[in-house]
Amino acid sequence: MIDITVDEDARALAAHWLNVAGEVERVVLPIMRKGANDIQAAGQARAPVDTGFLKNSITSQVRSAGGSVGIGFAIEVGPTAEYGGFVENGTSTMGPQPYMGPAFDVVVPGIVSALGEGMDGLV
Repeated sequence: MIDITVDEDARALAAHWLNVAGEVERVVLPIMRKGANDIQAAGQARAPVDTGFLKNSITSQVRSAGGSVGIGFAIEVGPTAEYGGFVENGTSTMGPQPYMGPAFDVVVPGIVSALGEGMDGLV
């Protein structure tokens, strides 16, 4: 049988990281939600409009992504219209009309900057 002993320093370190994880979520989650909403709005503003279905089908959500330390979030933004990818990337008979790619390009640097500012001093 193996006997493992955890000393007080290890317990304090574990408690600290659990506290930091909670603080990270408190700081990161609102930034991620705002970023998802901003990407959605930018995509909708750039989407080509015929009937408005494509534009109105663009949705966003923030979901837990786990990660190696047990915390993490992912932004999912895009159209639910089945033809959304064909409009974005084009086909053999239709040129591309990018709307989501440019939306990401415009918004993501701000998300990264806000995350950096929000994380300062947490760890």
